[in-house]
Amino acid sequence: MSTVSPERVNVSRLLDKNLEAGRADKPALLGEFGTLTFADVARLIARTSALLGELGVGREDRVMMVLDDSPVFHATFLGAIRIGAVPVPVNPMDRTDNYAYYLRANGGVDRFDVEPLVRRWCDTYDLVVRLLPDIKLQADGVRSTNDAFRDEVEAILDDVLPGLIPAERLVTLRASEVTSRTDWFEVLQRLAASIGATVRAPTIWT
Repeated sequence: MSTVSPERVNVSRLLDKNLEAGRADKPALLGEFGTLTFADVARLIARTSALLGELGVGREDRVMMVLDDSPVFHATFLGAIRIGAVPVPVNPMDRTDNYAYYLRANGGVDRFDVEPLVRRWCDTYDLVVRLLPDIKLQADGVRSTNDAFRDEVEAILDDVLPGLIPAERLVTLRASEVTSRTDWFEVLQRLAASIGATVRAPTIWT
């Protein structure tokens, strides 16, 4: 029985075949970003694979790709494959708990990636409202939603939130205390104050 060297079946090597065939200056990727040649893409893949290696990514490690359709996607996908890692592309608009499911299903180690999401909130929102889930979860059909998953994510939030969000920009509420009669005007006032604005309670709140 004959054997095949892993290098011969690595899909990222298809790019090398185009370079060897003299197509280095030929268009490889076209889009809103412009035109990238096979040589351009080869350099991106080489840099990405080297960076992944420096980060400790190795053979069979999972690399979750929360990326849009851009050259970075191609470079990450093929760069991961080149070093023997397993790229896991996901929809950047998907739910956080679904990301956890994908990583668990693919054998990932860093299952939640909560801290980068919190950092994004800090850069995006003037006020963050954290709802403490002190009531039992209700089944909603989401495969990865369960008490154990929730508790682990909450523990991560306990650890990273104080260092990422100033106290004046964080409102914490208990889920058991939020009802249809909850007065949200105080939260609105906090938000207004954080951006230097003022609000007046509408008639429905007075």
